[in-house]
Amino acid sequence: MLNIKKVITKPIFIILASLAIILFILSIILQILAANKTIKPQTLPRPSLKTDIIQPISLQYRYSGQLPQLTTKFSVYSVPQNTDQFQAPMIAEIGRNFNFTQSPALDQGIEFSTAIFTKPNVDLIISFPPLTIEYGNYQPAQRPKNLIDSEQFVNLAKSFLTAKNILSNAVTLDNGYVQLLQTDQQGIGLPVSDPNLADYVSVNFNYLLESKPLVDKRRRDYPVKLVFNLDSSIRKATVIYPPTQIDTIGTADITTPDQALQAINNGLGTFSKLNDPSIAYTELNQNDMNTATFNSVELVYVYDYESSSIQPFYRFQGYGYTQDGAKIEVGVIITALPQDLYQE
Repeated sequence: MLNIKKVITKPIFIILASLAIILFILSIILQILAANKTIKPQTLPRPSLKTDIIQPISLQYRYSGQLPQLTTKFSVYSVPQNTDQFQAPMIAEIGRNFNFTQSPALDQGIEFSTAIFTKPNVDLIISFPPLTIEYGNYQPAQRPKNLIDSEQFVNLAKSFLTAKNILSNAVTLDNGYVQLLQTDQQGIGLPVSDPNLADYVSVNFNYLLESKPLVDKRRRDYPVKLVFNLDSSIRKATVIYPPTQIDTIGTADITTPDQALQAINNGLGTFSKLNDPSIAYTELNQNDMNTATFNSVELVYVYDYESSSIQPFYRFQGYGYTQDGAKIEVGVIITALPQDLYQE
């Protein structure tokens, strides 16, 4: 029988335990030092954001009301590159999480690699980079007599994410955004407010880092989008996996919202939204509108997987009107860091 008292009093055990404690303390000290380290000029990788808007147009912006005073110092992070994310073991594990046991069809593209699992009425597409899944379950669903409430749909969504091992300890989820959807003739889900007109319920989440939204550089709205049938069964999931490890590079003084707005009007910044919410596809040209009004601004973190960095950005949101009077939702993001911090 193992004598615990004898084991823990042996010199080798005491030495190993002491080393473990020292390493733990050192790791905490290093994290504190990194969090308080000021980032030096020309040391950060420049973000490589590209707009998803098919026809970006040039606009002049004003802000409705007074620009808020926000935090003046922000942390900047790096994400260790994980080359194993799109290797066979990881792909197989994700497939098993979604009840696929067969081998997927693989496509190694120039910009993206994909793995596709299929079976009757169900499919799963895994793509990289970043690690993203698109899951569809097209089994017939019955319309229930009574629709469960929003909080229950949020809890269902969180349970789904937990069961599929998608969540990470490096980030948290926000409270979620629930929306009723009605499909049009092309099968596109458009928002409705009347439950009797709804065909599906969507639940969307942001990841949070330091209580700020953490968004992917390509999809700058919600990285987690789940669509449920009205009977509460899952129909579709589009999820960008969060980073599993985030390291602090240091802190930096950020620009003000006023400076960011001036930079946007000087041609900087990237569209995150430019659409008419009443239709499925928005097509605009420069003659349709030339001004827009922002009515909100917030600080978010943007994960740029190409440079393996997470940096603070301003996200401005508002609206504009076309010559025909259509209201267009407008969103622009721009770095909150001074330009002199970036590498030449």
